This record gives sequence, C-alpha cells and structure tokens, in this order.
Amino acid sequence: MDAVQPSARETDHRKNDFSPEERAALDAPEVWLEVDALLEKIERLSQTNERLRELVMRLSVLVIRNVVDR
Repeated sequence: MDAVQPSARETDHRKNDFSPEERAALDAPEVWLEVDALLEKIERLSQTNERLRELVMRLSVLVIRNVVDR
C-alpha cells in the first residue's frame, strides 16, 4: 500500500501562527534554560542507551558461546 503524501500546498504553517507576544515568550531566557536542561537529559539517556546496547551485545555473545559449547 502506498503511503499518503501531503501535497506541497499542505505545508505546516504553524510557526507563522504565533503572535509576536507568543514568539517573545518562546524566546525568553527561561525557555532556553529549560531547553538546555532537556537536551542534557536527552544526551544522558542516549549515553545510557548506548551502554545498555553494549551490555546486551556482550550478554548475547556469552549466551551464544554457552549454547555452542554445549
């Protein structure tokens, strides 16, 4: 089944829907502090995810060796 593709005229104009006051609120220093904190959290989660993948790979190797040795 083919995926439905939006037409070129159906582009997202949401960024233009904000009033000047809303844009100013989004660009406030407090917002950037929150964004920075979220980016740091994402980075930590990514590192944790990498470590978990490594551990799963090591565990998989051990399981396979155990099966092959039997």
